[in-house]
Amino acid sequence: MAAVLGMIGSAIIICNFMLFLSRRINRRFYNNKNSMLQQISGGLRLPHPFLGAAALLAGIMHGYLMGGFIQFHTGTFILAVLAVMGLAAAIGRRFRIRDWIKAHRTGAAFLAILLLFHFLSTKGFLDF
Repeated sequence: MAAVLGMIGSAIIICNFMLFLSRRINRRFYNNKNSMLQQISGGLRLPHPFLGAAALLAGIMHGYLMGGFIQFHTGTFILAVLAVMGLAAAIGRRFRIRDWIKAHRTGAAFLAILLLFHFLSTKGFLDF
């Protein structure tokens, strides 16, 4: 069950990252005219915050089931980055802070690196 929760959380994070990636590819290579990429980014925009919260909850349950309690390792740092990203978005939007998206995107870059490192250090999908 713990491995399945880890995979679910990872898949949600990758799905959320696709929103940013599809928008960047559409803007840079297709001048915002690729209808398939527009549908991907449009379809992911609304559930993005909820999927982020679901990834955080799946990560907490995954960590608890794997270790029995919260301990410091790569997964803990992933959870911390997810929480900071969610807070940056929530506080930034609520109080109209102009550069909240930069903090959110920087967190996404750290999250991608940490997720890759977590996969490599724990053998990630190979243990399923």
